[in-house]
Amino acid sequence: MVAQLTRQRLLASPCEFSEVDAVLAQYSVTPLPGPAAVADFALARIRELALEETFFVVDLGMAARLHACFVGALPRVTPFYAVKCMPEPGLLRMLAALGAGFDCASAAELTAVLGMGVPPSRIIYAHPVKPPAQVRWAAESGVDLTTADTVGELEKLARWHPRTAVLLRIRADDPSASCCLGNKYGAEPIDAFGLLVAARSLGLDIAGVCFHVGSGATNPQAFTAAIASARKVFNMGAGLGFRMRLLDLGGGFVNRPGPDGLPCLGGVPAAINAALDAHFPDGAGVRVIAEPGRFFAEHTGTLLCAVHGKRERAAPNGGRHVDYWISDGIYGNLNGIYYDHLQPVAVPLRVHEPNASPEPTTASSSSLFGPTCDGADVVLSSCVLPELAVGDYVLFPGLGAYSWAGAADFNGFTCRDVRFMHVYS
Repeated sequence: MVAQLTRQRLLASPCEFSEVDAVLAQYSVTPLPGPAAVADFALARIRELALEETFFVVDLGMAARLHACFVGALPRVTPFYAVKCMPEPGLLRMLAALGAGFDCASAAELTAVLGMGVPPSRIIYAHPVKPPAQVRWAAESGVDLTTADTVGELEKLARWHPRTAVLLRIRADDPSASCCLGNKYGAEPIDAFGLLVAARSLGLDIAGVCFHVGSGATNPQAFTAAIASARKVFNMGAGLGFRMRLLDLGGGFVNRPGPDGLPCLGGVPAAINAALDAHFPDGAGVRVIAEPGRFFAEHTGTLLCAVHGKRERAAPNGGRHVDYWISDGIYGNLNGIYYDHLQPVAVPLRVHEPNASPEPTTASSSSLFGPTCDGADVVLSSCVLPELAVGDYVLFPGLGAYSWAGAADFNGFTCRDVRFMHVYS
């Protein structure tokens, strides 16, 4: 049944069909009629397995639709998934089966992707400043595409990985992005020529240009300006004798629901496609890739947290307020509250009684606390929830991006070693 759903909803070669089917079989994926059924699936598993701990539901069907959306909207751009966003093996294997490449930023990420059988040609070691030992490891592993934005990095590559192809990373900020990166990475335009000259003197192969407009970017024109800047650097490189052949658009792609409710990329594809036609026309011999992470991961993962404790008290307005302690918090899979501008939405799952929508009179002013003894471990200081009991659950949709990837086991509460359940909606 899952395989039939896959064939109906994906545009892929017969080889890719076979690889996708193998992933679905490997993870015993449960087919669902649609994304809304994730809550019912989770509730059934909680009751069936008598669960009392945090777990994720990973929707590989959503990942497949997002991949189809991306390649359909940007037909000249090959996505290289940013592994740091959500390195969950099922998601990685699904994207690999669909033909995606991978943006890895460490030896651990390289090891995970290579271990799945992904060839080095589908990997970019996209960290502009790498530890020397990891540069040597990449050379030994045959990963021959990387990035750099300083003379010091070029010198490291010339010493320990001289055969690698290098993309010169330039600064290209979208000021409206949720997380800007230009303060840390990306050569200023005025420095690009000097870096190219240094690379030539070191005997390195500058293969092209990369940039990153910022995580969660919202302004399509940021890509327009960045592609125009990349063209200027391409011209500089060609003038110095480099074979400039690869453009990396980086990340920053945000999943915005379209008019039909399906995922889309807003006005970004139109801006990118127009800029590519203007500066890197088809047939010019330039391959184009990008490094989407959040776009693929965010709506693929749903976090489920158990209610472990409860307290009633008077609200400041004289009404009733209920505090709940749940099995995860800001040190674990909800860490994005503090460093990724996350505003979680809590959906109640009442495990021990019918999960019907509560009457308005049963809803109370509530707070959700994480499990640690730190007073800062607050998930939601104010929300409205129906009456919950210890053993019930709270569901957080859209928690695939920058959640498990950044979790820690602070205070002895295990948040990294969580259960993953895979579905295909």
